[in-house]
Amino acid sequence: MSGAYIFVSSGSQEAYTDLRGNSYDESSYRRYALLHIEDIEVAKDVAEYMNENHGLSADTCDDWREFEAISEADLSKKDSLKTRPLHDPGSAEKRPEDEKELIGIAQKAQKHIEVWRIPAEMIKAQTQSGSVILLGDNECPIVKGTKKEKLSGSSYKLIKELIEAGEDGLTKDTIERASSAARRTLKRLREDKDWQEVIEMAEKTGRGYRIT
Repeated sequence: MSGAYIFVSSGSQEAYTDLRGNSYDESSYRRYALLHIEDIEVAKDVAEYMNENHGLSADTCDDWREFEAISEADLSKKDSLKTRPLHDPGSAEKRPEDEKELIGIAQKAQKHIEVWRIPAEMIKAQTQSGSVILLGDNECPIVKGTKKEKLSGSSYKLIKELIEAGEDGLTKDTIERASSAARRTLKRLREDKDWQEVIEMAEKTGRGYRIT
């Protein structure tokens, strides 16, 4: 399956009208590649989300903004040239602040959509909130929408048991039956910001370890 690019087009009402007639003034129209996504179906969903939440209609305001997903195989020569900055490591900091903000929003949408599109039969365990998803002991866990480093066998068993324990959590003795180094494992995982937000340590007597 080929990848795709999310493109952004924006400009004045006049430019919008002119484009529909296949002519436009370059000074009133802008088009650039916002993001590259490997899965074209995810890209389509991201473009739809961005249009619904961050698009601007020429019918309701003086300026307009549209998002679209285009398959790599379907790029025109002109659009292909516009994708180059995405692959230039030094170009990110040169982008305008509003463009950087849109990139961040689109990336967050991509993460949520990728998780949403995971077939149910692939999920081995997940928290009620969807903050942590396990796809098996040979797959990378997904934490807050981001794929993380693959867990070792004992670490996977520990996290799975914590997820299955739910809000009640597990005691020190219980987690150490899953892994003798359980507390060290949880502390190490919590060095990552996303893991830190979902792993709750038992800081008081009688309070369990939990995945929230």
